[in-house]
Amino acid sequence: MPDGGFSCGHNWGILGGHPGPRQKKAFTYNKFTYYWNAYVPVALLPRLYGYELMMAPYTIAHMKLGLKLSEINTRLGQPDYEFKFEGRAHIYLTNALEPHSETRQKELEGILPALAHEAQVVNSVKKYKRFTAVVGNPPYARISSNMGEWISELIEDFKYVDGVHFAEVKHWLHDDYVKFLRFAYLLLSCTGCGILGMITNRGFLSGPTFRGMRSFIYKNSSILNDDLSGVWV
Repeated sequence: MPDGGFSCGHNWGILGGHPGPRQKKAFTYNKFTYYWNAYVPVALLPRLYGYELMMAPYTIAHMKLGLKLSEINTRLGQPDYEFKFEGRAHIYLTNALEPHSETRQKELEGILPALAHEAQVVNSVKKYKRFTAVVGNPPYARISSNMGEWISELIEDFKYVDGVHFAEVKHWLHDDYVKFLRFAYLLLSCTGCGILGMITNRGFLSGPTFRGMRSFIYKNSSILNDDLSGVWV
């Protein structure tokens, strides 16, 4: 670590023993600023990923990320350029409920090269990146438009209780939030451990057609279930 990381601490001793409340606060503040400037470009932005389907929220997500970092810098009393990050924000224009697809990328190459590049990058992310923390506020849509074969096959796991299919034709397992929850478990299963936090519909906590979903969650989780009329952690 550079010597500057400890300069304030050395000054304590030189200036005379134990600091007063104001000195201690200033030291803690300066120390945090130093670590924050080192942490953001190396360990925060390179590890923070997000998927967004619609163009407007995708654009706003980039803006809000930049504004939040700028807000923190303002509170620290430093300019935005204090820490350097050469890469892009890892927020991608894509449908999280679709798998990586080389075909989709090729379709866009001759029409919208920028989107083709975005598809190429997100294909790599979906294929190779692993995550240990997943958070989300998925949409609720009982009549879902996300009826792709890949995600539909994944939620088949929610139709079994003790290895027996629940044999129901009419159910609410095609709701989008159910699919996002299953997708989140897939991401964490690739890593082998992790934390999942989502704001969801609370119907799956007691609804009879969700008994297979509850069974899957109990078998694959160490759960802290915080039911705040829809907030499930």
